[in-house]
Amino acid sequence: SIQMLNDFNIPTDNIQLVKDYAYEVNFKKRSKVTTLKEVFAHPELPLIGLVTSGNEEGVATIAWIVSQLLLDGINCNIVHIPHSRAYVSTQNNDVVTGELIWSSMSIYHAKRLERYIPLSMPENPFQLYDIYTQVDGIIGMRYHSFIFSKITNKPLLGIVHGVKAQAFFDEEKYGSYIASSSTKEELLEKCKAFIIKIKNNGK
Repeated sequence: SIQMLNDFNIPTDNIQLVKDYAYEVNFKKRSKVTTLKEVFAHPELPLIGLVTSGNEEGVATIAWIVSQLLLDGINCNIVHIPHSRAYVSTQNNDVVTGELIWSSMSIYHAKRLERYIPLSMPENPFQLYDIYTQVDGIIGMRYHSFIFSKITNKPLLGIVHGVKAQAFFDEEKYGSYIASSSTKEELLEKCKAFIIKIKNNGK
């Protein structure tokens, strides 16, 4: 935040930095959600949480990556975790994005749909926390997906765009990341390697 203000020549001498609110939430008292792995046809497979954000082009790229991951025999389940609804644009509505990814998968590859589920919007941060505790790793594009991965101690692959997202990895030294400006083929290979690593560590 300080860096962004400095870029606009806004004085920051009297600004006090505090951690994002998500770090301070007491998750000891929380509402339980359905056990996610039991929803899938093959609950024994690693469960990857996917958190998206961005424009139409970015959504199309992520939809292609998810489709390819499930088509290429990576053998994992993927759950789309919504963090935000639209404020000014439907492109920023995670629930819509989750459904767009589902709809983008070819009907001729129905087996893939058995391993991808878009969730509805969690009612509160406690439900969101519970979802994170049930996945085996997170592929995230939103800043708060990075934070929730850290506080639940889940493997994280961040798809980074902008100063805010990059700052998390520079300062927290948690997880790995790849720039969103990478080609979709590079993003796919990074996601594959991330999931394979999770599978191997689980053996």
